Amino acid sequence: MADTMNGQARGSSASCEYSLWLNPFGEGRREFERLLRSLSVRFATPSFMPHVTVLGRIRASQDEVIECAGKLAALTSPFQVELGRVHGLPEFFRCLFIEIKLQSPLMEIHRHAAEFFGREAECCRYMPHLSLVYGEFKESEKQNIAAEIILSRRHLDVSGIQVARTDHPDPEAWEIIASQAFRHAARNRTS
Repeated sequence: MADTMNGQARGSSASCEYSLWLNPFGEGRREFERLLRSLSVRFATPSFMPHVTVLGRIRASQDEVIECAGKLAALTSPFQVELGRVHGLPEFFRCLFIEIKLQSPLMEIHRHAAEFFGREAECCRYMPHLSLVYGEFKESEKQNIAAEIILSRRHLDVSGIQVARTDHPDPEAWEIIASQAFRHAARNRTS
């Protein structure tokens, strides 16, 4: 499968930037897709798919990142992430998000991904979250938006890992280039 972009073989370039994302599924995924779409339209901000970053800013070949995703999927069973409060930071990509509670399966997959790429696990700095809005808003605006968001669930089921090419500054140009189901995910998943 020869996939090219701008005349360059995508699998061979180490100049691309990738991220590993947890792949939510089922009604939780559909609920967050609707929420993110409505917030994007309402505030004229970039649209993107719901995800929880396991490891970002990966500079490696596409093949290496896909290989890592396969290894992580083989080591991991589907699990739930626990959703925390809606919060925001003065950063474009963390403008408004739902905190994800640190828990064992999430920390393990983060640690394994970091080790695969020769990076130190960011245990002290790793802040898993599910972004809601990318953009720049005043703190008061973010607080008002956050106050309006009512979550109907406290957990999100994740069944696999995705490799996303994230080297474009516009999140709408990001693309999923591979998905790997966690072991036993096909058996346990109903959606």
